[in-house]
Amino acid sequence: MPAFNKVPLAMRERLAMFTNGELRFVGGSQDTLYIPNRLRQDFMDVLGLFLETDCFSEIAIPTTVHLVMPPDETTLFVDHVRSGSYRL
Repeated sequence: MPAFNKVPLAMRERLAMFTNGELRFVGGSQDTLYIPNRLRQDFMDVLGLFLETDCFSEIAIPTTVHLVMPPDETTLFVDHVRSGSYRL
């Protein structure tokens, strides 16, 4: 929470869109991750806040992806177990 509380309010509100307004983080695991160059600096800045804490990467990275995603864009998740994909 110390890192999350430092994240700009607009980004926290964006995350709330994915969590039905609940104050919680997004978890997951990743082997690969693509961040568009236009989101690179925001991603690095927000992830840097989490790196100052003991937050697990399985929480910090997916949460950061959702925090920096512009409101008018979707996030594509690829489910490698079922070889499918879905959009939030």
